[in-house]
Amino acid sequence: IASLFYYIVMHAAFGQTLGKMITGVRVVKNKDLAPIGLGHALARDIVPLLFIAVGLLAMPMFDFGIAEGKEATLKLPIVFLAIAVLALAWPILEVITMLFNRRRRAIHDFIAGTVVIRYLRSAEKRAKDKLSTASTAAT
Repeated sequence: IASLFYYIVMHAAFGQTLGKMITGVRVVKNKDLAPIGLGHALARDIVPLLFIAVGLLAMPMFDFGIAEGKEATLKLPIVFLAIAVLALAWPILEVITMLFNRRRRAIHDFIAGTVVIRYLRSAEKRAKDKLSTASTAAT
């Protein structure tokens, strides 16, 4: 839950996490490349949030078999097993989706209407501008 909170808050506030800041990418709206807000950030992580919520709701269904005279066994309800399988399959589905579309959007990007783009950081942009100015002056 803490890591999802980190992703949601960082994306909503800055359009990027620390890793995205280091690598020079950010999340923007797909239709106009504008910064995203809290709604888009939540939508990007809605599926993992649902996995957590449904998993927590399924917890009371556990039968630990700790009644008197009973051997301790763990009987998992089918709902919990289905959630576990889907939670493990989700990252794989995300990667497969990214590999087979032109803009490399994952499922969560399609859900939220976002895309991850590269951008020039200000220091890199200034260096590029100096190079172009110097080459123009030399000619």
